[in-house]
Amino acid sequence: MSQQFHNTINQHTAALGWTTDTEGEDLISLLFDMGEGRSQRVVIAHHDLGNGTQIVEVSSAVLKMDGLPNHQLGREMAITLLKENAQKPFSNWAIDGEGETAHLVATSRWLLSDLDKEELHHAVVIVAGMADRLEEQLGVDHF
Repeated sequence: MSQQFHNTINQHTAALGWTTDTEGEDLISLLFDMGEGRSQRVVIAHHDLGNGTQIVEVSSAVLKMDGLPNHQLGREMAITLLKENAQKPFSNWAIDGEGETAHLVATSRWLLSDLDKEELHHAVVIVAGMADRLEEQLGVDHF
């Protein structure tokens, strides 16, 4: 477990007034208030690259891939999401997991050593907003 990860994220989320749940040694989650009675689940994960570099990944799921035909995005949706990736400097769309556990997620990655409270806030707002908008477009709200 990365004590630095937990200390940093817990300090920043407390300062932002957010309540978190520790889901594992490298995983923290929160429900982000989107307003109008809506919320979006956001997961904050720790990745140690093994060379002294630690990454914080902030993500929010839109849907489980196993709910799609052949567990795949359609061509049009895939192209749309890839085009969005090219336009977003701090976030992107990704498929997280494999098989039945795979999810389409909005994600943002930051260096743990550089992550401050404002950057964490920025990342959570961006990925929660991306996921919420796509859920609305698709007519789903699983997360």
